[in-house]
Amino acid sequence: RMGDCEVLDTHSYIPAILTDVDVPARRTQIRYQPDGADTWVESCRVRLPPQELSATERAAFRPQAGDRVEVLMGSESASKEGTPGGWWSGEVVKEAGALFSVALAGSGAKGPHELVELHRVRPSSPHRPAPLERRSIPLSPTLSHNLCEKIASRLPRVAAAAAVMRLTVNADGSEVVALGVAPAVEAAAVLVSMLLLKIPHLELAERRVAGAAEEEVEEEMQEAPAPQGISRSSCTSTTNSHHHHHQLHYHHHHQI
Repeated sequence: RMGDCEVLDTHSYIPAILTDVDVPARRTQIRYQPDGADTWVESCRVRLPPQELSATERAAFRPQAGDRVEVLMGSESASKEGTPGGWWSGEVVKEAGALFSVALAGSGAKGPHELVELHRVRPSSPHRPAPLERRSIPLSPTLSHNLCEKIASRLPRVAAAAAVMRLTVNADGSEVVALGVAPAVEAAAVLVSMLLLKIPHLELAERRVAGAAEEEVEEEMQEAPAPQGISRSSCTSTTNSHHHHHQLHYHHHHQI
């Protein structure tokens, strides 16, 4: 999912969505999953999720006693232990059939130990703060609402091409905001600038669509049935007769 990151909280990493970056203040705005509110945290606490194991690596993964691992703790464990869900640091104590006994960080050498399934265990990863950047690409204040929506609809493809974490039009439609690591943010800014160069063509297309719509309305009005008892030919004849009478009246007045 675009924007995923993990936030260090003492002994665990809590999944979150990146929502903004304040580089000068060294802080990052995140939204804890699944239903948290936007929260500012120190940027040094935010890392990118470790790369997932491939199918081959996952099949061969079998942690041994003494291995440092990270254990996924869900909402049930969180409510029971009074700790937030996320990936908790721990050390494998022993293998117990299909389960693994893990001493979670902060629980002490004597436990209690957590019995977990293999799919809830991943190798331990070092903490490397993500070098996140924020880049703003201004939008013209004369852009129509329709064009802003068209630009916004193209941003997911641009974000995927640039591998940027987040790419959106801000709330007031004044700029496109790119969030992510530096190379991806720069690539996104270039691609968005290229997209904005197409705006004159999009505006022309918008005007043509509007013009075509007006022509369709006029055609429908012309094709609409005349009022009951009056044929379209009689309407035309009456109009032409009135015009001819007006011309004769003007000609007679001119002679006088």
